Amino acid sequence: MFKEVNKIEETETQNNDWLNKEAEILKENAFDGERKPALKLEENKLVTMTIDFSEPFQKWTDGEVTKKILPVKVGEVELV
Repeated sequence: MFKEVNKIEETETQNNDWLNKEAEILKENAFDGERKPALKLEENKLVTMTIDFSEPFQKWTDGEVTKKILPVKVGEVELV
């Protein structure tokens, strides 16, 4: 009976460690900037846009892929 309880506690500890590590990864990868609509380009349609290079691009990590967020302006609408 005692060995069985120890195995359950050990399994719960291992599961909690895994969940804690996953929570830390999510915090590191979370995007904390201003959310704006995404630029949607249409096939065979020209669009004039302005890309803001005044500050470094914000980044967001999705798994092993790091994505850069480029602020753009189409007309008076601010997009990313």
